[in-house]
Amino acid sequence: VCAGTGIAPFKGFVDRLTTRTDSAAETWLIYGCRTRSNELYAEDMRLAEQSGHLTKYLVAYSREEGQPKMYVDAKMREHADDIRCLVLNEDAHVYVCGDVRIETSVQTALTEIMGGSEAFRAFERSNRYHLDIFGAFDVQKQHENKLANARKSLSMRK
Repeated sequence: VCAGTGIAPFKGFVDRLTTRTDSAAETWLIYGCRTRSNELYAEDMRLAEQSGHLTKYLVAYSREEGQPKMYVDAKMREHADDIRCLVLNEDAHVYVCGDVRIETSVQTALTEIMGGSEAFRAFERSNRYHLDIFGAFDVQKQHENKLANARKSLSMRK
């Protein structure tokens, strides 16, 4: 699962798949970008899907004119039954790459798809959930949340 330039590591992975002569496991790529014109490596990914090296290539466009906004977590929910089967029954690995904001939405979607936070935590502990996240955390928001929690705590003591 990736968004924007987070597709770069997956390009190498898919290129490697296309050189294999043996049969590979089921492999999905769920990619989020703003518009079709922003879709990096689109032709390569579609060719890999057509050749069978990539089982599914799903794209969520968040700013495509004439279409409702779609993000990777919504695309995951559209395919929840298949993803649940892969993760729970096929011992799939999930790789997430992109801006820091993608991890929260992917984790939330996976938690729902898998049936709750305990199932997701077990999945994490199995070392099959892999993150390559970049970008800055919202330090100001974190500070505001800590301050709000501290104020709430003080008001509860009265």
